[in-house]
Amino acid sequence: HTMFYKEYKNYNKLYAHISRVVKHFFDKVVVLSKNKVLWTEGVFLSFLFWFTIYLQAWLLFKAVNAIVPFYFIIVIITLTDLIGYITFIPSGAGIVELVMVVFSTSVGIPVAGAVAATLLIRGIYYIFGLTSGYLSMLYFAKK
Repeated sequence: HTMFYKEYKNYNKLYAHISRVVKHFFDKVVVLSKNKVLWTEGVFLSFLFWFTIYLQAWLLFKAVNAIVPFYFIIVIITLTDLIGYITFIPSGAGIVELVMVVFSTSVGIPVAGAVAATLLIRGIYYIFGLTSGYLSMLYFAKK
């Protein structure tokens, strides 16, 4: 707090600093947005990422004997992720799982299968996130 106050003794200095940082950020965004190779690779990797998420969910539903069309998986995962983003709860914990079970049962999947698939999907999500985050923390702590 004191160090921050020493550097920005008044509002104008703080405002000027924030303006410089924001301008720098958007200047870099403009430069990067013109890089076609970066955009192509980014879009490809994004599609690959989401396809693997959808495929994993479809296989997990299939594993608990809840056979659903692939397009349903795309819809349910996309909608529940969106709901998770807008609830302001970290990772949509609790809300996403509830909505996923409700959506699944509303199309005729038995409750047991919907709950099992949902817990597997979200369990993998949390385990992967926590494990990769922890390993990253260990890696950067050594540097």
